[in-house]
Amino acid sequence: MVKIIEIATVLLILFFVCVLCRYFYKRACAIRKINTLKTVSSAKIKKNRSPLASYFILSDKADLIVEVGKRVYFARFLNGKGAHRFMHFASPKFFVTYSKMRFSVGNLTALRPRRAVTKSPGFLTTGAHSVKILPPLKIPEEYIRISKEYGQVLESVLILNPAPNEVSYVTENKTSIKVAFTGDEIYGQKIFTASTFVSYAERVWREDRIQRN
Repeated sequence: MVKIIEIATVLLILFFVCVLCRYFYKRACAIRKINTLKTVSSAKIKKNRSPLASYFILSDKADLIVEVGKRVYFARFLNGKGAHRFMHFASPKFFVTYSKMRFSVGNLTALRPRRAVTKSPGFLTTGAHSVKILPPLKIPEEYIRISKEYGQVLESVLILNPAPNEVSYVTENKTSIKVAFTGDEIYGQKIFTASTFVSYAERVWREDRIQRN
């Protein structure tokens, strides 16, 4: 019996080590992807906080401050826990990630580029879930001052990494639940994966250059 417990403990430890390694790998890939902005648009990327820290505790500080042209993005990472999990924002301060076996009519939709989603009746049955508190983002005063003086546009973004399968949120007037896509704004913050954020920042940078010329 003691031997069985020892084996089970070792297997459990190995499982958690594998999960942590996977999360760290995902985050490293996200950082590497975002760093490509430096070569395309000469972006300035400041690590304001360890990109791995959000796995353990969420902060009111941006993990990354990304300056691309006239825009400054204050990016925070959120752990969506991967393709088999779902994310729901109940309010500006609370969100939950969970697994589900059957899902209800149109409460959630995929966090992927915009496309039609087939809706069908059903029942929502959730499995293991994790509730998190998301502190309101604090933008440093120096950036607010620079924005006023030089016209820089400040944007708050949430980068879901690993990205969940689906995302939903309660509307600000609390009358309904809406679906979310990459690039959509939830409570004043746009949501992205690392790759879609890079695509968005590059596109906006090019559009800004065309307007200036």
